[in-house]
Amino acid sequence: TVSVLYWGERRETTMAGYITNDQNGWTVVSKKIILPQGSRRLRHLQSILVRNMDHKGKLLTTYCKLFKGDEVDGEELFKTETVEGTLNPMWGELPEVMKDGRNVNDVRETAFTVVVCEENDEEVMRCTVNFKMIELVAQAVGELAYINDPCVFFEFHDGVFISTSPDKLDLSAISSPSLHQDYESCSLEVDYSLKDTREPSDQTVPQSIADIKYSVTRMVALAYALQASEENVTSLQSTISSILEKQEVHRAKCIEKEHRQSHIMDLRLKIEATRERLKQKQTELIKKREATARESASVSQAVERIREKQESQKEAHDQKLELKNNMVMAEMQIQSRKQQLVASLRAIFPIEIKKGTDTWTICGMQLSSGTAQALDDEAATALGYVAHCIQLLSKIWGVPLRYPVYPIASRSYIHEQVLETIKPELYPLFCARGSDKQKYNKATILLDRNLRQLLQVRGLGMLKPKHMLHNLNHLFDSNPDINSYDEDD
Repeated sequence: TVSVLYWGERRETTMAGYITNDQNGWTVVSKKIILPQGSRRLRHLQSILVRNMDHKGKLLTTYCKLFKGDEVDGEELFKTETVEGTLNPMWGELPEVMKDGRNVNDVRETAFTVVVCEENDEEVMRCTVNFKMIELVAQAVGELAYINDPCVFFEFHDGVFISTSPDKLDLSAISSPSLHQDYESCSLEVDYSLKDTREPSDQTVPQSIADIKYSVTRMVALAYALQASEENVTSLQSTISSILEKQEVHRAKCIEKEHRQSHIMDLRLKIEATRERLKQKQTELIKKREATARESASVSQAVERIREKQESQKEAHDQKLELKNNMVMAEMQIQSRKQQLVASLRAIFPIEIKKGTDTWTICGMQLSSGTAQALDDEAATALGYVAHCIQLLSKIWGVPLRYPVYPIASRSYIHEQVLETIKPELYPLFCARGSDKQKYNKATILLDRNLRQLLQVRGLGMLKPKHMLHNLNHLFDSNPDINSYDEDD
């Protein structure tokens, strides 16, 4: 006999066997090796299985992470591929190289934490396992019995083991296979023929003819008796079989009759209960009909009141609509009148620019750009016209000016109210000889601010370069259809 011990590749079945040789040929006998309780390592693990994940009946797409140790913040060793659409995932292709660079054969730890996560990295369940303290539940995955609780299984080459302790999981439905069960052996060219080693007897006993005849006659009689007994046995067997069949048929008919009778009794009870329920429902329907009739009368009255209220509301709505239309017409007339007034004001104070120059005039009075105006009555008169136009436009459009003006032709003023307790100070819009030029410059600035205020109210901006008459002309241009109104209208 030659004994041979051999193993498979990574995560394959670990085998051991021996070869025997005798006169019938060579025979190879192989068996699976059952690992001792404390010798299992991560390299022996073939797959991880999860059963009965509780997630409100929703199918999940999950993956598995393995951490070193039984602590929450242990080092992550590897992460499996995702399994789609199941509450009972199985990860069979486990990585050969860990995240820390070690090969699976170099991992000596036995305590791990298994975390199952969804594809969005949300944790579904976790458990801790120690390969030195796990329990065998089946020899193969297909032999796992149904378990109600969620749990994690670990498949090794010698069986499927569970990580949950027996006091937390009912293992009565799982039949644990024998640890010493032999597996089927294989043979090579085994000769099962046996040689007859019995030697013939050397002594012969002489017999007489009479003894031979007597023996023959006795054997024939025994043969006939044996044949008759066999026939009797056959007939008795057939008779017993037919009787047993009839008894089985009769028993089946009796059972069926009892079932039918019990079913009939159940149906009668159900019919009686249904009749009682129908009577109760009929009484309830009569009461509901009376209540419905009363509610219908009240509803009819309510509908009548609602109809009257709707008619009154419709009349009020028509009056409101008519009043609104009148207000719209009045507003349109007011706007039309404002446009006419603005057109008339533009005709009274015409603003022009001299051809080929940047000089602007109002009513023929020249006004240069900037705040430093000419020291003459022409510039003062032009500023007075501008102040008068701004005051009239603010009254037409209903816009209170920030800096009130007092247009008096070439001797116009504008004042600024700094505080309510301080008397407002007047600033002249003319620059006579010997007068304060700083007040004159500030007066033109305040007047320009009033013009800018009107432009902002009309949704316009200041034009560049900034010229007071140019901006005032731009303000007049904002009046719609200004050319369609005649002064006589």
